[in-house]
Amino acid sequence: MNIYVISLIVVYVSSGAILGMFLYAELTKKRLRQSKQEAAAAYVDALTGLSNRFKFNKVLAEMIKHPNEKFSLCFLDLDDFKHINDNMGHDAGDELLIELGKRLKESLGDHGEVFRLGGDEYALIIVGADTKLEVETIIKRVQRSVVRPILIRGNTVNLEYSLGIARFPEDTKSAVELVNFADTAMYHVKESGKSDYYFHNDALKAKADNKKRMENELKAAYLNKEFGMDYQPRLDLVEPNKIWLEVFLFWDHPMIGKLRAEYFLKYAETTGLIISLDEYILKESIKRLRELRNKGYDNICMAINISPRHFQRKDFIDNICNILEESKIVEGSLMFQITDTLDLAKIEAYKVMLDKIKSYGVKISVNNFTIKHEEMDLFNRLQIDEVKISSEFLVSNSIFKENVLKDLVVLCNDLDYEILITRVSDEETLKKVAKYPINRVQGTFIYPVIEDDKIEEFINEYYKKQSKKRVSRKTTKKTTN
Repeated sequence: MNIYVISLIVVYVSSGAILGMFLYAELTKKRLRQSKQEAAAAYVDALTGLSNRFKFNKVLAEMIKHPNEKFSLCFLDLDDFKHINDNMGHDAGDELLIELGKRLKESLGDHGEVFRLGGDEYALIIVGADTKLEVETIIKRVQRSVVRPILIRGNTVNLEYSLGIARFPEDTKSAVELVNFADTAMYHVKESGKSDYYFHNDALKAKADNKKRMENELKAAYLNKEFGMDYQPRLDLVEPNKIWLEVFLFWDHPMIGKLRAEYFLKYAETTGLIISLDEYILKESIKRLRELRNKGYDNICMAINISPRHFQRKDFIDNICNILEESKIVEGSLMFQITDTLDLAKIEAYKVMLDKIKSYGVKISVNNFTIKHEEMDLFNRLQIDEVKISSEFLVSNSIFKENVLKDLVVLCNDLDYEILITRVSDEETLKKVAKYPINRVQGTFIYPVIEDDKIEEFINEYYKKQSKKRVSRKTTKKTTN
């Protein structure tokens, strides 16, 4: 684009008469050069010097206009890059991203362009490779460049990656679908083992279609109130008169029937519906807890799973605290279970959130507790009440060994955490965990999952057994005397 400055010069004499008028056009070279530089900078990634997401969108939109010209779109994402940033620092992470960009550009050569989309995400548009075999030849060259160890500040780093590929026009002639197909193929690699590539195909398309259908059905199910709750009791070894019930969501599917949460929660996570479902569970659990306590079951407590997505939302605390404020729960009768995969770099933000929740008398538990020793000082700032440790540490064919559980128990006792051992599915495992100083055990061998309308029956039966045990102990004591 040429830029001109049009100047109009009017010259006056003292009498006010116009002596002349000159119209001329002047090409301002400085402004033209500046304009070009600004336009170029808008399409360049500041860190790596590669083309950025804006340039990617522009190039892709232009290439799609030529349906007879073949090209392949590749998405490459580093796996566990956050771990590198956390352990080596963000400056080292930046050096790594710069080096990776150079390698990708070099390995691609004249066969296309490399774009940095943001973070550790890159896109490659491959041209001049009409067949799948030709594309694979280039991709394997890219692979070799990525897996070659990178030396960063005296440390050797071996990268893991996931790479997904979609081809134009074979897979689709739509830019949106092409991006989605490449992205789906990339995530297929992530789920299948990482450090590999995968081409989009009909099977992946069917999987994506099923995912979309499932997400739509879930939204409809929420509106139609098709969700309900079951409970799994825990055996309390320290306070046997207290009954803890973990809440499990289910979907009463109109065609299939009852579906456990494990079959649909990942879809609820991707749609964001998990937020509404968690609030539903919380409200319904508190309502049920209040009903049971009003009937005289004073020692009933409930544990509810909370999705980590909540911690990404600014209104999380307000919504939860409003529910807790209205419920007036008995202190210590409600426990939130959170994942152990929290971003410890945001520990202070989590602490503020959890401290507010705890101010309402709610306990905090951590699922699948496997925190590293070096992270414990940070993690301990959250003032956790309970940790859940899987009994897989004790299974003979497990990669874990019993002394690992022993170390964990000692550590948790030192930190004054209550300990729950989960997945106790047989008598042998129960005998093993019972010898440790733990608080509670849970699993199918202890108690199965119970439907809501069976809860009161279970509670009455439990207290009858507890009463018989107390009578038996008293009788035994008298006989002994």
